[in-house]
Amino acid sequence: MIKGVCIFRALMWMAYGILKHDDTIMLVNVVGLFMQIGYMVVFYAYTAERARLRVQLLFTLVAAGSTLLYISYAFSVSEESAVFQLGIICNIITVIMFASPLSTVALVIRTKSTMSMSLPMSVGMVLVGGLWFLYGIQVGDAFVEVRLCLQCTNVINAMPE
Repeated sequence: MIKGVCIFRALMWMAYGILKHDDTIMLVNVVGLFMQIGYMVVFYAYTAERARLRVQLLFTLVAAGSTLLYISYAFSVSEESAVFQLGIICNIITVIMFASPLSTVALVIRTKSTMSMSLPMSVGMVLVGGLWFLYGIQVGDAFVEVRLCLQCTNVINAMPE
């Protein structure tokens, strides 16, 4: 998986929170963004593939910048349209990010062993996804609900036996 996807996702959801005036979504994604940046700094310090990581991060910044420029144009036309379009973009990015660990399922099937999957991490992701789903219902935000339903579904399907 490209290392910058988590940063890109946090940036997009943070922008979504700003457009929706939702402090919870903004706060969670600001914290997530700083945690991902910290992870990247540590990863960069210890990786042997710095050139490849720089290219991936540059791609992430270009993609995020392009998306935000597009959304700012859409916002100038219609705020409701911009929120809707960014919500779709955020959900696509989230599906990509949460579906990528499903590649581990192929390893589980091939080896007939769940040793490569973390049960506590899977359970934690389902619980967090469920809480975000309930938050989406509470605030009436379909994009938050859909995002986390997909997250929970992906994790439950990949959960070790």
